[in-house]
This record gives sequence, structure tokens and C-alpha cells, in this order.
Amino acid sequence: ALPILVRAGALKEMPAKRKFPPGFFKNTNAIIGSGQPIELPRAAPNMVDWECEVSFVIGRTCHNVSRAEALDYVVGHTIMNDVSARDWVPEYLATGNGATNQLGKQFRSFCPIGPCIATSDEISDPHDIEFKLRLNGKEMQHDNVKNSYFQIGDIIEYYSRWLTFQPGDIISRGNPAGVGYAQSPQLFLKSGDRIEMEAAGIGLMVLPVVSEQSAVRMLG
Repeated sequence: ALPILVRAGALKEMPAKRKFPPGFFKNTNAIIGSGQPIELPRAAPNMVDWECEVSFVIGRTCHNVSRAEALDYVVGHTIMNDVSARDWVPEYLATGNGATNQLGKQFRSFCPIGPCIATSDEISDPHDIEFKLRLNGKEMQHDNVKNSYFQIGDIIEYYSRWLTFQPGDIISRGNPAGVGYAQSPQLFLKSGDRIEMEAAGIGLMVLPVVSEQSAVRMLG
């Protein structure tokens, strides 16, 4: 299952609302679980940033589904961190090459998902889920999916026109204000950091941060 990250934020760091929910893929090799480390890649270690997002999980084959029917295809909800190496930003601003945005999100460990999938019957209102991210104990992001530009029905209706989702596909609902790139001064992840992400009804995900070299030694 390829997660689809859909930009859905609604705060000052986000662009103006578009007519459709823009999105992109993350590769499955980027997926890790709670307790596993985010690796700072040797190719781009200095501007690695966090993006706390609530995601939903497709439960059955989904194609050409209307907004009204969308929740019938959702089996549960989880948390995702759309980790991004922001090195691509200057090139993107200078050239408009959107591919650099994509590549900066594809490194190994750049798609933590967890700590579980809360099934739909465990979430009283999928359009009202509070979520937050802490870095080394300091709250950096805190929002609610009800503030998103696009809700689940909008996302499924638009993308299922083009794609056929399969059970297990994960679609993220976008990122609020509070990323490191927008801080003054800017703040990026470093080895030894600890990220905590939690969402109401889903739980707490903990992610240590290590260098890629340290991760290789740990695996070896």
C-alpha cells in the first residue's frame, strides 16, 4: 500500500486553498513504526523536518466513490509523520521543480505510521480528532482535523476518480502549522532528538532520531 499524503492544512504556514486537494505518494520503504528511529540521511542530514498528520486507512476496494459514500470505505485511523528533508526548498523556489519536493520526502524512515490503527467504530467523529507533536518535550504542533481545508469525503471523491484504492492504503490528511522550517530561527532534527506524536482516540507514537550511520550500526 502506498500512502498518499494530501496537503490539507488550514493555518498561516499553508498556501491558499486550492480547488482540489493536492497530494503525492510516499514509497513503502520509508515506512517505520512507533519506537523505530527516524534516520538523518547521509545525502541530506541538515534540514530534516517533521509534519504531524492524522491519516485514514482504506478498508475495501475504492474507485469512483462519492463524498457521501466515502466513510463506508474507511476502516480506521492512524498517525503519520511526513518527515521531509527541506534541502529541496531553495531549488524549488529558484526553479519551480516540484520533483525535488517529492525526493526530499522519500528517504528511508521518512514515513512513520502508528502506534496502531484505531478502527472506525473506536473514533466517535472522524472529522473531530485533536492531534499534537512534541519535540524533546516541547509542543510544536497542536491542531484538529476539523480545521483542514479538505475532509475525508473531499479527498476520496477526488482521488478515487483517478485511482483504485485497495484495502490497507493509507491517506494522510495534511499538516498544520508548527514545522521546523517555519520557526525563527529555523529548527531541524538532530541525532538524539525525541519526537512524540499523539491523536485523540488513536494513541501516542514515540520516534527517536539518529544519524543514518548510527542506524546502520544498530541494524548490523
